[in-house]
Amino acid sequence: MKRLLRPLLDRIRLFLLARPERVGLARPGFRRDEHLIEIQPGLALAVYWKVTDLGTGPAVIVQTDAIELMKFDCFGGDGGHFHIAPWYQARLAFLERTADEQITRALAEIRTNAAGYLHRHPRPEVAAIRLDPAALDTALARAEPLLRAHASRSAAVSTGAG
Repeated sequence: MKRLLRPLLDRIRLFLLARPERVGLARPGFRRDEHLIEIQPGLALAVYWKVTDLGTGPAVIVQTDAIELMKFDCFGGDGGHFHIAPWYQARLAFLERTADEQITRALAEIRTNAAGYLHRHPRPEVAAIRLDPAALDTALARAEPLLRAHASRSAAVSTGAG
């Protein structure tokens, strides 16, 4: 009997690890409810719900076709942080304490600094991208309500309401 159940249990375990969204589970590094918002051809924002060992909550990435340029994990508290390419090993902590404050900061960082990070990137094809400020503003306006909705979800989870 044990020999018959073992393969079945192993398959169930693999299914849950591969598809945690089907049963409401999440593993570290898992993305959920991802929305890709084009800024301009070859440049986009990815907005999603993220689960890592450091925290859970809203996240946004500025990405080209080739790389992730800026990554913001707006978890609130000590877990919230961001990374700037190509120095992903460095995790920069938010000074802001709440997820909503971190979202505000992330959007401001993207609006203010994305063009500069593109221009200074060591990969020539990334450095050649010229950011359209009006297109960026439009994309950020679309991303903000998604991030705020995730922050509300994060608050509900942390208080046990969700």
